Amino acid sequence: CLGESQVYPDSLVTGNWRFEYSLNDQKGLGSQLRLKNYNVPSALREPLFETCSSFGISTVNGIDTRVMKVPAQAPEGGLVVPSNFSVEDSSTEDFSYTVLLDLLLPVTSLNQYVALFQTSFTETSDAELFIDPANAVGIVGDYFSEIEANVWTRLAWVYDGGAQELLLYKDGDFIGKVETFSNRWAIFNSSPPGEKQGFLLFNDNDNETADLYLSALQICNYIIDSSQIKLMGGVDAAGFENHNADVYFPTILGSSFDEVLLNYDTQTYSVKIDTNTVDARQIPLSFKLSSGASSSITPGSLVDLSEPFVFTVSSESGLQQKEWTICPQLYTHLNENAAANSFTLFPNPSEGLFVLKAYKPYKSLKVVSMMGKLVYEQNKGSQINLEAFNAGVYLITLEYLNGTTSSQKVVKL
Repeated sequence: CLGESQVYPDSLVTGNWRFEYSLNDQKGLGSQLRLKNYNVPSALREPLFETCSSFGISTVNGIDTRVMKVPAQAPEGGLVVPSNFSVEDSSTEDFSYTVLLDLLLPVTSLNQYVALFQTSFTETSDAELFIDPANAVGIVGDYFSEIEANVWTRLAWVYDGGAQELLLYKDGDFIGKVETFSNRWAIFNSSPPGEKQGFLLFNDNDNETADLYLSALQICNYIIDSSQIKLMGGVDAAGFENHNADVYFPTILGSSFDEVLLNYDTQTYSVKIDTNTVDARQIPLSFKLSSGASSSITPGSLVDLSEPFVFTVSSESGLQQKEWTICPQLYTHLNENAAANSFTLFPNPSEGLFVLKAYKPYKSLKVVSMMGKLVYEQNKGSQINLEAFNAGVYLITLEYLNGTTSSQKVVKL
């Protein structure tokens, strides 16, 4: 039940936003965006949120939805995007990722350099990706295609640091490749100043910025291939669908949370199941899924965990599908002090108040007189109170969750 190990880290969407009201408009996942130097007055060129018609710009695929206007940013400004990327072999730097966004370039921002993407927080370096005065997209002399004014456009850039290339896409189509060098395009995952994580949007060291409109943003910690970007197509008023297909917080009757172990490499959950408390052949399995994902079984369904159980999870976008396995470890819980019975009572004899110590959960407790008359019943608790009953000998019987029973005699003084 170990499965076949995958490449780590897993390929994940780590941030997905659809900007309608604030920089905190996550669509399923992602940290909050913020202005780079929110305590510097010259950097406070705050984004605005309104409908397309209120801004006087084109609608998104005919829908007058709310979007974000990002005014031209100062060098100390720009939007900080936390990447939430897992650490790769290169430690604090990430050399493989994908950034996608739906943006609009207004007429007033045409025919000038407009910074899109910046990996440095120092305020002393050029951005890593621009729209140039010819309204093409690129960097270091390699610019491709054209961004039309007042038209919503879906841009994607994919950085493959191993091959030292930046691949550019527009509305799902590949438009060009930039040969890169050094670690200029690497994204920092970790550094001593905690706020300098991730990357910046719309920041440049010498004010090569301009007003832009942004509807949606998605970041991924892996290289999305051209066929998948093609399937994602052009802009969508709903933003980006999630590509994750993961299972979280499985809840299994008979197992406590600390008895569930996740192996992310093999997509397995190992669980301990006490067969004294549940029937392993019919156990309700509850779980949560990645945002928008669907499963081959409904959470809460009865499943057979007398052996490994496999089910499939598909991402919202349909671009990713995973098989997840629940690996049961069945055991019978017996306490060596329980002897032939599964519970003890003390003091015994008693004046009527007995303390019950059961070694497995029970669903009912019955007290019967020696004449066979039911005199007391309860379904939970650790105390039995027979103080109101006549002195004598009584029989206490516990019925357990699996249908078995055990009994003991008690003496009421």
